[in-house]
Amino acid sequence: MTDYFEELGIPRRAALDAEAVRAAFQARGAALHPDHARGESDRAEKAGAFQDLQEAYAVLSSTPRRLRHLGELLGYVAPRAGIIDESLMPLFSKIHTLLQKVDALLAQKTQATSALSKALLTAPTLEMESSLAECAGELLERSRELHDRLRAWDEAAPVPDVLAGAGQEAAFLEKWELQIQQRRLRLME
Repeated sequence: MTDYFEELGIPRRAALDAEAVRAAFQARGAALHPDHARGESDRAEKAGAFQDLQEAYAVLSSTPRRLRHLGELLGYVAPRAGIIDESLMPLFSKIHTLLQKVDALLAQKTQATSALSKALLTAPTLEMESSLAECAGELLERSRELHDRLRAWDEAAPVPDVLAGAGQEAAFLEKWELQIQQRRLRLME
């Protein structure tokens, strides 16, 4: 199994600073980029190495993927995906309900054809945007709390269950952040 931490030259840690991962990728990538090759055989070799480096960057810059990879390197077996932890249920319910309301409003906006019907949807659109921004803030705060827990995990003796649970939480937070971001963009169209 490829060690993506080693590939980028960074320590095996659950909590990584996004800027440090990006800097490591750019530093290694500068030397391995195919555009810096001398000859076709060197170009092919560098293209393969650069592709591996891009995969390492993609995995380590995504918290859920990084935690899954770290668990695999440490010999942990990831639990069944898709189980929402009790502590996330209130947030899940809030986001699910809000996304349903936003989807209903987006359907109304699609059906609005006259200037008046579009104007009447301005206030509800701004209200939904505000609610989405509030949820995005809650997700950001929850992600920061998770990052702090991961940092503490890195400093303590590793516990497989904590890493696995954090990976699932990170996956849900990332998914919900993306869903909110997509709805916000669609509302502003």
